[in-house]
Amino acid sequence: MNFTRKTICFATLILAALGSQISPAANAQTSVKPAEVPEPWPQQAVRGAHGMVATDEALGSQVGADIMKRGGNAVDAAVAVAFALAVVEPAAGNIGGGGFMLIRLAGGKTTFFDYREVAPGKATRDMYIGKDGQLDEESSVIGYKSVAVPGTVAGLELVLKITAR
Repeated sequence: MNFTRKTICFATLILAALGSQISPAANAQTSVKPAEVPEPWPQQAVRGAHGMVATDEALGSQVGADIMKRGGNAVDAAVAVAFALAVVEPAAGNIGGGGFMLIRLAGGKTTFFDYREVAPGKATRDMYIGKDGQLDEESSVIGYKSVAVPGTVAGLELVLKITAR
């Protein structure tokens, strides 16, 4: 299965998992709480015999668990969770930003992926220096000069491509 087809499968699973949990009346102002979330949270350590997914959103965790139940590995689940969290927790950064991932492959090899956001191609060393020669602090946080090129989607694609070998 090539990456494009794999991504479509992940997206379909994410949407299916999310769609089955969100009622038609839910909107951006409503907090949706799945029935399977225990009340109160477990007080003892939780263990998994074959794998575990932990996020601060139950729907994100469910997507990752579903991926592994369908034969995906931990990397497949992590990528699916990242996309799911972009939907259920968009304020957390997600696909508009960047990240990194440390992976230990089945054969024992470890590898690190850095897909942090980067400066635009036209960025310069002095782009935040004002006409008076002083640092213009506001331009680094407000306006078009404050925006970086997101790396998450390309990084997650690369992670899947490299680990699928």
